[in-house]
Amino acid sequence: MSLLFKAAMAPIVGMIDPFDGRSEMTAEDYLAWQAAGSPTALILPAPVKTAPDWTTNEKAFMARVVKYATEQGWDVPYHTHNSASSQPGFPDLVFKRDGRVQLVAELKVGENKATKDQRDWLSAFERSGIPAYILRPEQWAFIEELLAA
Repeated sequence: MSLLFKAAMAPIVGMIDPFDGRSEMTAEDYLAWQAAGSPTALILPAPVKTAPDWTTNEKAFMARVVKYATEQGWDVPYHTHNSASSQPGFPDLVFKRDGRVQLVAELKVGENKATKDQRDWLSAFERSGIPAYILRPEQWAFIEELLAA
């Protein structure tokens, strides 16, 4: 397409110019654009957002762990949602069942490692008789066994 043709195509408010470099046109979209008489703009469907990969995204990993735990009969695990105003290092999830805290977990993905504060909290729970874990997506079989009903 010539630069002159691109420059002549003015975007319309609320529509996406298929040649503005922000969107990609499939062959199907192009044929629909042509069939419509090649208007200066074409309404394209919004891009589909894919869910984050739970093996590389801590928030998605946490959601998977919480979902599995509740399916296995655990109460919804406690999670501090705004840790900025909390004491540093508190574990990501506190698991409760039968009215008792039964385990805590710090979740990590990729190369992320537990901080000294996180390790200190986990040790404090262990010394109190509550199992404490650093869990990673690669340990999913172990997580299933740990949380199994």
